[in-house]
Amino acid sequence: MTYLMMISTYLRNLRQDEKGVTALEYALMGALVAGGIVVATSGLATAISNEFGVLAGKIYTAAG
Repeated sequence: MTYLMMISTYLRNLRQDEKGVTALEYALMGALVAGGIVVATSGLATAISNEFGVLAGKIYTAAG
């Protein structure tokens, strides 16, 4: 069996195997969830930082 025939057979089997498709779907969903977590966490971190800035300003003003 030639190298080209082995590659052809491998690609044909890979195309017919649905386990790879399922794994890819889960990987894409996982990436989407991870991206959403990064975006949500980034916004939350900014909001918390702003609140601490406001609180620090009030403490500084109260301390005189």
